[in-house]
Amino acid sequence: MADSEGETPPDLRRNSKIGGYLLVAPIEEGPNSSLWQAEDMSLGRHVSLRVLDPACSADENILDGFKREANAAGRLTHPSFLRILEMEEEDGHHFLVQEHQSERQSLYELLEDKCLRNGKRNKSWFRNAARDFAHLAEGLQEAHEAGVLHRGISPRVITYSPDEELPKLSGFGLATVASRDEWSSPTGETTFAMTEFGSPDKSKKKKKVLRPYYISPEQSISRQEGLDHRTDIWSLGAVFFEVLTLHRPFDGQTIEDVLRQCNTGDPFANKTRLKGVPADLIAICQKALNKDRDDRYESMAEFAEDCQAYLDNRPQGLEHENILVLTRKYITRHPGRAVAALLLLAGTPLLLFQQGLLRSSQDELQEARGQLDMDRNQVEAQLARGETIVVPDGEQDPRGTLWLVAFGVSDYRDPKMDLNSPVKDVDAIVGAFETQVGEGLRRFAKIEKRVFKDKEVTSGAVRRTRKELRKANKEDTIVVFVAGHGVRDSDNDYYFLPSNVGWSNCEDGIARTDIDDLVLDSDLEAERRLLLYDTCASGVSMDGKTRGGEGEGFMPPNYAQNFSRSGIYILCASSDDGLAREDDSNGYFTAGIVKGLSGEADGATSQGKDKLISVEELKAFAEKYVKEKSGATQRVQAPVTKAGENFRLARVQ
Repeated sequence: MADSEGETPPDLRRNSKIGGYLLVAPIEEGPNSSLWQAEDMSLGRHVSLRVLDPACSADENILDGFKREANAAGRLTHPSFLRILEMEEEDGHHFLVQEHQSERQSLYELLEDKCLRNGKRNKSWFRNAARDFAHLAEGLQEAHEAGVLHRGISPRVITYSPDEELPKLSGFGLATVASRDEWSSPTGETTFAMTEFGSPDKSKKKKKVLRPYYISPEQSISRQEGLDHRTDIWSLGAVFFEVLTLHRPFDGQTIEDVLRQCNTGDPFANKTRLKGVPADLIAICQKALNKDRDDRYESMAEFAEDCQAYLDNRPQGLEHENILVLTRKYITRHPGRAVAALLLLAGTPLLLFQQGLLRSSQDELQEARGQLDMDRNQVEAQLARGETIVVPDGEQDPRGTLWLVAFGVSDYRDPKMDLNSPVKDVDAIVGAFETQVGEGLRRFAKIEKRVFKDKEVTSGAVRRTRKELRKANKEDTIVVFVAGHGVRDSDNDYYFLPSNVGWSNCEDGIARTDIDDLVLDSDLEAERRLLLYDTCASGVSMDGKTRGGEGEGFMPPNYAQNFSRSGIYILCASSDDGLAREDDSNGYFTAGIVKGLSGEADGATSQGKDKLISVEELKAFAEKYVKEKSGATQRVQAPVTKAGENFRLARVQ
């Protein structure tokens, strides 16, 4: 390692070593650093090293930005980020160890190539753009929730790999890492630099600079006004605009020209540039690029949701849509219903035909429903009799797929909040349901698992999972499990706390409605859904640990929807007293659920023993188990129980 007297660091070359890494080949050379393909000699894995130029290490501003990038990106786990594994200093070199990124190409290079070739864009181009920017926005939502502002979003820091379909975001050298309250403080002077396609800047020892084309109006005068997450919303919107139109929204010959355009120009006035771009995507850009940040999207989650709405042909959360736009989307999503409606509108001569068509459709729907019910009943009867389900070649297994989602947080940033068993609870629940999947006398044909533990539990993970659950079919079953700290704020709203959230900032946790939507989302097709909460929200302390916080007790919302044909249940570990206790093995509620699924719940209700465990039996058994285990100090609550079918979750083996 170089000493403090300024010993010259060794040159970097192929097959040389730096720390515990072997340099394999250079990837790119930047103004302040070089990127190398490398091998971790201790673990035998391929990584990339971003090595700061030794001449820049003496510049405090450059070195500070380099360290800031490591601190910011190191907090984030979303797949849209290029992960930084660690930061090291060895042999006089400061370097970041990053996930392997050989042959990545920047969006800047892709756009340049697109413009030089033909500049033509088709429907696929726009759909891919919406998909990619929904992905990036979801990641930035996670960053904002972790207190990280990027502040330097541009096409240069968005990259693609031949091995991956979706892009990744890097370049956190200008990031602000702080709590949300600190975001409002002034952020100091910004250094700008111009660039043009085909003229990358290779000069050495430059301060970290911003390209002015993508910064928000408030960021251009950052000496006078603090920044918050909406500056990133503007920047992402500006890059999105460029991808859609192949033109920067704000451009000019000088920095002053660009900044003037940024503060006063209207990129939507040039209709020629907008020609061919879907109106929905233009509206997203308009919302994101509003000069008044109070009129932009309130969060990256809203940005992502509107991109996804375009992909799904669903109405967006934007106010621009009129009845014709909504009608077009409805026809795209429901062509059969739309035909019937149009026939009705065509006039009286078609009325009888239209009525017959509707009657026929209703009959077919009823027939399909009856067939589905018959298949379900037949399957359950066969399982109860111990008969193996045989599925003819080419037909779908009527047992369906189990979509199992589990969130568990045991380790918190504040060690005083740590819990013993939520992660163990996740493993126990997953293990219990896995025994119900497979051939023979198993309840489900297949399983789709989404498991999140400790730092993996974020609001972004919940939102991504909700979209994935929309892939489930009618005959499938969704089970969601949540374990960790629950707390209520001063407005009596419930939050589930990720590992980086404490009692004092519980509003930064995951809202109850976001979790409940995993089973209550109106776009879900699966007709059997169960949500299990092993959390509480009480400050009361008893003999042993409780999963509570500084709140008034947990009273889940009373969802009154009666899904007449669907079985939708929410079971909670705690009553309004708010206690959800645990021992060294599992939470009491989790232990009751696992024991019930193993067969102990069979016959827990008046329906008698039939070797099948229904939701009502599981609920009854868990209520009794938790009451006895806790000495009647904890009571299971079920805010949604009258929601249709009392479906079966397990077959006693």
